[in-house]
Amino acid sequence: MAPMSLLEAIQARYCSAAILAADQDAAVELPGAEKLVQQAADLPNLVQASVARMRVAVQDDADATLNLGPTDIGVSEALALAASWLPNLQHLVLHGDGGCVAAQEGADDSNPEACASSASAGDRALDLGQPIAPFPRHDALQSLDLSHRPDAIRGWEDVLELGRALPGLKTLNLAGARLRGVLGGTEAPPSAALSNLQTLLLGDAQLQTWAEVQSLDRLPSLSHLRVAGCPVWEAAGADARALTIARLGRLATLNGSAVGEAERKDAELWYVSLVKGSLTVQRLKTLLERLLGVPAAEQQLILQQGAGSEDVTACDARELNVFSIAPGSRMTVNRLDVEAELAARASEALALQASEQRRMDEQESQFQALHDEQRRLLG
Repeated sequence: MAPMSLLEAIQARYCSAAILAADQDAAVELPGAEKLVQQAADLPNLVQASVARMRVAVQDDADATLNLGPTDIGVSEALALAASWLPNLQHLVLHGDGGCVAAQEGADDSNPEACASSASAGDRALDLGQPIAPFPRHDALQSLDLSHRPDAIRGWEDVLELGRALPGLKTLNLAGARLRGVLGGTEAPPSAALSNLQTLLLGDAQLQTWAEVQSLDRLPSLSHLRVAGCPVWEAAGADARALTIARLGRLATLNGSAVGEAERKDAELWYVSLVKGSLTVQRLKTLLERLLGVPAAEQQLILQQGAGSEDVTACDARELNVFSIAPGSRMTVNRLDVEAELAARASEALALQASEQRRMDEQESQFQALHDEQRRLLG
């Protein structure tokens, strides 16, 4: 078979009566080929495609901006072609073997990781060479598998850039990726990027610290995670699962196993007892919200030590160890009436404002009296 471009391969497979057999290089005529061609000829309607076993080895037209090596297709280039020619594509898997790009649909919904798994023994790594961001926008794409090229993503900035380009992305496979640092850096939630991401596969990725794992809690829809094989997971041994569950509050499955309510509660209680000194007040509120069902904004935290007590509700950024918590200390959680609390604060603010006004009036009166006395003495 002569080498062809990616677009030519898709057109040959889906817009021709000569359909390539799955396990041989011979073209075969299928019954009803005319109807099949008529249905498939409109590429924008494709929601699944594969060019496996086809020799994709030359560059497409300049409009497609594909930069293909002998057998390799870059991430940005594949997304550019999908955005231009396959706007309804939902699932994309990049293979290094033969420059294969495959899009899959119809995965078992009961297994949220299934649609992202498509490894084969002969897959090779993609050779990107150049920086891959920014990515072409594709609104319909729901799952993307980059597990066959761990170097495809250089860091969390690329992941966020990918999320901004693929707003409908629900499943992302980055197994083996060399991700370092925390998601979003030191900033609060990383904008709207990846807001719909439900499944993230990071098996054997290079996550080194629990801060990196905890930063994944910034993904508002994340419910299925795979991190087995990561250095931080392997180092934690038997405690790794409980540590992950306690840090990520919305997980429904972890490494393919369901996370039940009882397991979550046990993990979070154990975690609080383990790291109570280094927890910030804000982090404690988040855990208490999941454990007690009291929203963090409605919590009043009273630390009781001996005969004394201290309201630490407003000390969100402070770690508990700064309060010199001793054995026998207790933290009481009261539920605030938010409206009453806001009304009370508004009343306090008005009272403070009135007090300040009285003080200023008194100073003005004293100044005026002094000025009058000076004028009297000067005649």
